[in-house]
Amino acid sequence: MKGFKDKSGKFRPTGNKTKSTLKKTDVRKKQTVGVNEVNKLVRTKGTVEEFNKRQRDEKLERQYDYFLQGMNNFGTGDIASAVNKADEVNIGGKELSDLVREFSDDTETPLEDVDINAVLYEHILSPASGMIETATGYNPQDEGFYVAGNFMATSYDYSTQNQDDLQEAINKLSDNDKKRLNENKWVHNFLEDVDVTI
Repeated sequence: MKGFKDKSGKFRPTGNKTKSTLKKTDVRKKQTVGVNEVNKLVRTKGTVEEFNKRQRDEKLERQYDYFLQGMNNFGTGDIASAVNKADEVNIGGKELSDLVREFSDDTETPLEDVDINAVLYEHILSPASGMIETATGYNPQDEGFYVAGNFMATSYDYSTQNQDDLQEAINKLSDNDKKRLNENKWVHNFLEDVDVTI
């Protein structure tokens, strides 16, 4: 092994680094990377004050989410999923909350036990089925399409035969009737979710 003797006569190896040397080096690299990342963010996205404000805003947003989680029994993922789905059919947050409260009142289900995504899917399925039935004579709700409530994973449940039958009913329509159906937000959203094309 190569090395040298220091002033005290102790042998100091050279070449292969010891574990303690590697650890110190790794720590220094991590500290440097952290500083470099902040400097890079500041250079590309504004001043140190702006960077600190963004950091604070992100922290406050997380704390806001934590507060909501603590104050209600709906998961923030469930809420986000329902709000995103509602937006697809132009339903705002206030209207969505009204739908959920109405469902809770009508079914005498405690609000904290309501699957907000399932309520929304049912709200979309009902008018979509009515419009499709008016145009084709085929009512998806009566023929085996239903909402499989599972919070964020809520979806429509149906068989391949149900899907084929609905597609066949749609295919028989005139181009004008197809266009009219496709322009309806409820029908368009429902058919998109069950992979039926117009």
